[in-house]
Amino acid sequence: ALHCMYEVITRTVEAKGWKVLKTENKAPHCSLHWLDHSGLSDWFRKVEPWMKVNHYPGMHNALARKTCLARNMARMHRHFPVEYSFLPQTWIIPGDMIDLEKQFDETGKAKTIFISKPDAGTQGRGIFLTNELNKIKQAM
Repeated sequence: ALHCMYEVITRTVEAKGWKVLKTENKAPHCSLHWLDHSGLSDWFRKVEPWMKVNHYPGMHNALARKTCLARNMARMHRHFPVEYSFLPQTWIIPGDMIDLEKQFDETGKAKTIFISKPDAGTQGRGIFLTNELNKIKQAM
């Protein structure tokens, strides 16, 4: 069953030869469910053990939000420093602003390029590269 607004998902499912169902009354009989809308917690009550879903409960709070993902990855790095040594240094603003400001010189410039990602943005919206502290502060 598709609960999806992205045509690429529908085309991919159809290309696999699978039947696409978009009606709620037939959804309980589907083995695969693609969801990309709010209200997931209500829908999870309907999931049976044999169903496959592209989300799981708590995913939004643990991984999908960038600040939550950054905190969880930092926690993993503290517990498994070798295995998680690939992680870039990350600052969660506004809480880490004082530490982030130390990365810039007195004019607010840095030799390093920073990737700024808004916590609630999706599909690349709001992401930008900068070496200027004032641009990061303006985006807050």
